[in-house]
Amino acid sequence: MRIADHVKDAVRERADLAEVIGYYVPLTQKGREYKARCPFHEEKTASFLVHTDGRWRGFWKCFGCGVKGDVFKFVQLIERVSFPESIRILAERYGIALEEEEDGPGARAAENKRRLLAALDRASTLYEMALFSKSELGERGRAYLTERGIEEETARTWRLGIAPPEWDRVGRRLREDGFSPEVLEAAGLCRARKGGKGQWDFLRDRMIFPITDAQGRVVALAGRSLPQPASDEEEGDGDGDGDGDRKGDAGPKYLNTQETMTFHKREVLYGFDKAWRRSERPERLILTEGYTDVILAHQAGFHGAVACLGTAFGDEHAKLVKRVGPALTLLFDGDAAGERAALRTIEVCVRNGLEADVVALPEGMDPADLVVQRGPEPFAEALAAPMGAIDFCVDVVKSQEGEGANGSRVADRVLPIAAAAPDPLRRAELARDVAAKLGFALTTINERLATFIKEQARRDAGSRRWSGQGGGPRSGESRRKGPHGGAPAGGPAVFANESPDRDGSFEHEMRGDGPAPQDLDGYAPAAAQKPPGVLDRSVANLMVVSPAELLAEYPDLASGQGVEHPQCRVIVRVAAEMFEAREDVSPQRVLDALPEGQREAALEVLLLEEQPDERPDLQAEVQQVAARLRARARKEQLRQLRAERAEALRRGDLERAEALFQQLASLATQQSSP
Repeated sequence: MRIADHVKDAVRERADLAEVIGYYVPLTQKGREYKARCPFHEEKTASFLVHTDGRWRGFWKCFGCGVKGDVFKFVQLIERVSFPESIRILAERYGIALEEEEDGPGARAAENKRRLLAALDRASTLYEMALFSKSELGERGRAYLTERGIEEETARTWRLGIAPPEWDRVGRRLREDGFSPEVLEAAGLCRARKGGKGQWDFLRDRMIFPITDAQGRVVALAGRSLPQPASDEEEGDGDGDGDGDRKGDAGPKYLNTQETMTFHKREVLYGFDKAWRRSERPERLILTEGYTDVILAHQAGFHGAVACLGTAFGDEHAKLVKRVGPALTLLFDGDAAGERAALRTIEVCVRNGLEADVVALPEGMDPADLVVQRGPEPFAEALAAPMGAIDFCVDVVKSQEGEGANGSRVADRVLPIAAAAPDPLRRAELARDVAAKLGFALTTINERLATFIKEQARRDAGSRRWSGQGGGPRSGESRRKGPHGGAPAGGPAVFANESPDRDGSFEHEMRGDGPAPQDLDGYAPAAAQKPPGVLDRSVANLMVVSPAELLAEYPDLASGQGVEHPQCRVIVRVAAEMFEAREDVSPQRVLDALPEGQREAALEVLLLEEQPDERPDLQAEVQQVAARLRARARKEQLRQLRAERAEALRRGDLERAEALFQQLASLATQQSSP
């Protein structure tokens, strides 16, 4: 099925772009536009613009990573859904009735997904009805919830339920409701009996916890086993295939329905939709270990609690957390297994640019125990006094190493976590924390950390080589070079005696001096400069008359990248700063913003080009200039790679030389492509 065109138009017309994006990302209004930090890549300064008026009305673009689109594209990316699903989400939000038409394979897949979701939702309703029925089964389930401290209102909010012990009671009801056996199996609700003689219910005699995605849709079900009364120990073959008459389920304590086209454990956090969809979102999320931990935390007023679903916290989970904020509190059981899980989670957080701290619970207690037995106040006090990530890691490693743990060995086990941070400043903060915690000199820790960073870089290069990716950036890593043409943003930086930027700006930033003088000025006195080339003149002039279009085609210009002539580079950067500040950009305003001694040289550059009213097709010129800048960047990258490979061969580093050769071959192929 496909959505009718007039429905798409109605959704597009009614959906307010700033309102939709503002639901996911905090927006700051700048005149007729809005600005934010891009939700699709790491950045410290806002480069994500939302246009709600004028020529670019209904359009958004990030000038950092280059991603752009309309309201449907934004929902597609942020919710990770297909185009038709983005329309459905917005139509539901704005109360627009959907009309659908027959279409091809894509629509059929969407229809199959809707059937799975409908079956899961209906099954969840049946389990919920059973829990709140007056039957013996319902009373048994409610007694269990009371024992755990879960109130009835909370149970209804979370749609908790109970599965009857019979082999096929729920499946029969679902088939009577019109769901085919194929859909029930695909949704993970039923399994086929041996020999193809009917189906049996996957979840039986269990408390049911519906698992919802960020949109609040039931995408899977989790079942917790219940204590078995002696009278329920009935005969059966016990092989779990549903061919016998045994009731109940003697399987593991927790059981999830299988992964399907609607459900991937690594992409879902239990309770996330409750935190995400609140009118007042929590400042940060709290990662716990179990379903009841999450539910009881929310019941006590801690609405940021979430949990993983039988899998370790991973990169996809981190992306979800970052929708709410840049920080995560880890709340794990106070035992050895909980400590190991916390260490792994901290490493994932650091790798994904999240700040993490840890709340250490009393030994033998989980979050649910703490809330139920001691109340919300001690829970709030524990959350208000967390341990820093490095302090926690050092303490755990020391405990694992035993009495008299060697400080150097502890540092070597903790520093790889710090080395995983994509932001050099964050790595520097973590290094200082390690030095302070262990009593080492900061220079010593920085030197050791630099070793781990280099080792990680070599491992990354090796994995790219053997995976056939050449020397390109890793998935999720910025493809742009750093502000001085060095390593890609987010890539490994070097500490202590080596600066990541050839002009030493990193050292200036760490001292608090601001950017290095070369980076601020970027040119020699006018008398010593050569005249700018045609391309640089064109870039400088287009930036003062058409900055929006030029930056849209070549975002790297915002930092002056790609412009070789120093004076032209200054013009470009001043114009880009004005544009980013939402100020009017014009040749006169750019000249006025320059120091007195630089205006004459800048004026000569600007007067060499035609005025905009003398240009018949300004957009075509912008595209041509952007294409030439991209070609120049590729050429410079080839030159740098050849020089690095020659140096690697000179040192006898054949592995590095081979990796650089693969990068050269890949880049040369791209350059020769039409």
